[in-house]
Amino acid sequence: MKITSASKLKSQMGRSVRWSILAATILHAVPTQAAEAAEILGLWEQVATNAGACRTCTIEFQAGSSGLSVTANNGWAASLRGLDKHDIVGTGRWEDRGRAWVSGKPFTVSFRREGNHLEMTMTIDTGADPKPVVRSTYRRAWQGV
Repeated sequence: MKITSASKLKSQMGRSVRWSILAATILHAVPTQAAEAAEILGLWEQVATNAGACRTCTIEFQAGSSGLSVTANNGWAASLRGLDKHDIVGTGRWEDRGRAWVSGKPFTVSFRREGNHLEMTMTIDTGADPKPVVRSTYRRAWQGV
């Protein structure tokens, strides 16, 4: 039978307590982030933007095996990696349609819930500074129910 010294036992218990606290903190934070991300799943329609009015512009958030993603009906998509403070953030790219100034350009994007609306900030990497910033506001699309 192995006898453990009191100081070694105390050290092991201290590590165990620290790991328990860390695990509890992580487990508490993950459901909160998952719940906040789940609140935006589905279809949203644009109600305002600084990039020119678009009555038919929509975005759709989906959860998949590789995480959360968003796709727009006007040619861009992004993979979202989670929360940064209160924003859901990620990176994406505009489709290469060859006609628009954004064609094929990468961007960073963030979304924030503000009451019944969703605020988006997209910074497009054009290869020059200052980088254009698109700000849009969305609301839940009416589902006919």
